[in-house]
Amino acid sequence: MDVSIIIVNFNTRDLTLQCLKSVYSITNGLTFEVIVVDNASKDDSVLRIKQLFPQTILIQSDKNLGFGCANNLGYQSSKGEFIFLLNSDTILINNAIKILWQFLKNHDDIAIVGGQLYAKDGLTKVHSYSCIFPSIFMEIDQLLSHRLTAIIDKNRQKRGIKDGFFNVAYVTGADMMLRRSDIETLGFFDPTFFLYFEETELAYRYYVNGKISAFVSESKIIHLEGGSFSISKIRSKFFIDGRNKYFRINHSFFYHKIANLIWFVTLFFLFAKNIFKR
Repeated sequence: MDVSIIIVNFNTRDLTLQCLKSVYSITNGLTFEVIVVDNASKDDSVLRIKQLFPQTILIQSDKNLGFGCANNLGYQSSKGEFIFLLNSDTILINNAIKILWQFLKNHDDIAIVGGQLYAKDGLTKVHSYSCIFPSIFMEIDQLLSHRLTAIIDKNRQKRGIKDGFFNVAYVTGADMMLRRSDIETLGFFDPTFFLYFEETELAYRYYVNGKISAFVSESKIIHLEGGSFSISKIRSKFFIDGRNKYFRINHSFFYHKIANLIWFVTLFFLFAKNIFKR
């Protein structure tokens, strides 16, 4: 088996069915299996998936495990040499999975790869990767309206035009492909994360062990919620919890406090900016 595709569903029946349709209709040129992990949905997702896509391996959890743990559960039943994580709110534009699979097969020095995500129109690019990991530098960059990473990103994209890919800190968990051999060596998602930062922590863990992530623009996927990042999302309980866990795991107490201080300053300015707009 070449690739195991894992999709987590939680009350997203129509989105998941749409995602599955695109996967089965577009993906070709490799052997693959699709594993859907249902996080105790209250809608009729499970019934409809069984009816419309009986070839799908369906795993039902009796509770909402969150993103990382649900993927861990799906991985336990997977057989593929490569593991591809795909959000339920995505639609393949091209043979994206094969493109990422072939890329990893041809680049032994790269462990994690993701493609270009687009908004609903299929034309507007949305968040697909980051060139730097969460850090004091990233917090300063956010305070400066991402001016620093814009320079880094511009230089990386020049290389991408030439080589077809470029190295990044991490790719979004909406479309992430890894090797089974690397997962067996370095592990999969940290189960202490429920939602947000689990893919970032995984990528950083791989990075400190000499494993690189890359972005391949040729692989194209619509992410229907890819442009929804907002202040309300920043303040969400799960985002804050995931962020704090990431810093506690990877940095010292004082480093975390300094990063938080800069983050709070950024939030203050964003809040003040919104107030003055009214």
